[in-house]
Amino acid sequence: MGGGRSNGAIATDLRLSRQALDYHLCQLRVALDADSRPALVARAYTLGILDTRVWPPRAAVPPYQG
Repeated sequence: MGGGRSNGAIATDLRLSRQALDYHLCQLRVALDADSRPALVARAYTLGILDTRVWPPRAAVPPYQG
């Protein structure tokens, strides 16, 4: 999803506000102990959170259906 795109562009695609996306990225960086978006992606791959068999990468777990 990222591919070097801005948070604003990603937020638009996800139909979120940029502030909401920034919040969620911050929470993910804290949870995965990553200092940046690239580090966050690398950590997610390492932990098996992203499915490495598809491009673009997708979460290996099903999305929340709540």
